[in-house]
Amino acid sequence: MPLISVIIPTYNRANVLPRAIKSVVDQTYTDWELIIVDDGSNDETKSVVDQFLFDERINYVYQENKGVSAARNYGAEKASGEYLIFLDSDDELLPYSLLKYAEKISKGFPLIVFSKYFKGKEVRGIKSSSMFFKNIGVSNIPGAFCLRKNLFFDIGGYNVKLLHSENWELMIRACHYFSLGNDDISYVKYPLLQYNDWCTLEKLMQNKKNKIKSYKVLYEEYRQNNTFDNSLYLYFAHVVAMNYGGLGKIKLTMLWTFKSVNMKSLRIRYMFKPLLIFMKRRIIPY
Repeated sequence: MPLISVIIPTYNRANVLPRAIKSVVDQTYTDWELIIVDDGSNDETKSVVDQFLFDERINYVYQENKGVSAARNYGAEKASGEYLIFLDSDDELLPYSLLKYAEKISKGFPLIVFSKYFKGKEVRGIKSSSMFFKNIGVSNIPGAFCLRKNLFFDIGGYNVKLLHSENWELMIRACHYFSLGNDDISYVKYPLLQYNDWCTLEKLMQNKKNKIKSYKVLYEEYRQNNTFDNSLYLYFAHVVAMNYGGLGKIKLTMLWTFKSVNMKSLRIRYMFKPLLIFMKRRIIPY
């Protein structure tokens, strides 16, 4: 069995998928398998993948379209490696990425290994947040973290209801459920991923709508879960309020701003930031 399973979910990205696959094939480290999960594509994805299947380490599986989180979960179920790396189909691992992850794993078998990544030429990743247990530094971009397969399944995998921030939420559950500390986590403090972000006005507006849907789900789920601090679901409501503000929906902005305010300790930022965003977008449209 390989040490590391790389999982690439893809949907109608035949034009960029070969770049992601080749970034795995070109790794200096060889003890890996690659599972490509076709999430119901209707383009040339299958033909593109067929060109790589001469390599016995590469596997192709197909499912009806269920979304990226369900595709990642399906890939994890098929994986035989002890560790999992999720890679988006428009991103690329750097040639030495799996070697560096493997070196960190060999020094103590951590639950998670985080790395930095390139966004363009800018180095990003490994930031701490009050959302995580003991302010552990994390990277939430697929390809910039490697985690044990048993940890992934113990925390329930990806939340398939989420259309946005699913990696970030996965790390919240990992950190809170397992009270992760420095002995459980290892870091590669330089980039192991080329993150290829692209943005259009259409994508920006769709992301806002997806954020609203996803953070509403998180607000309801976390509010019912006594395991987590109240500040988490109040933050989720705050994100919903800010995105409604960005879409210019004042009544819903006010409603979710009220939900996000902890009346026992008023948070000025939570109260006014969504309204400031609303007013800004009234003056300066996207």
